[in-house]
Amino acid sequence: MQWTCRMCYSGLYWYIYECKYCKFKICQDCKPKFDPSDVSDTNLLLVFLD
Repeated sequence: MQWTCRMCYSGLYWYIYECKYCKFKICQDCKPKFDPSDVSDTNLLLVFLD
């Protein structure tokens, strides 16, 4: 399983950042662009391929 970024649709990634509440996934490049009013940056977890 690999992931695609939901902001820029790039991918496939072996790891990605995911909101622990809404499961929204973003890549490393989009993390600084992510709007913290949607989800706090502290709620983003780094998810690795199992």
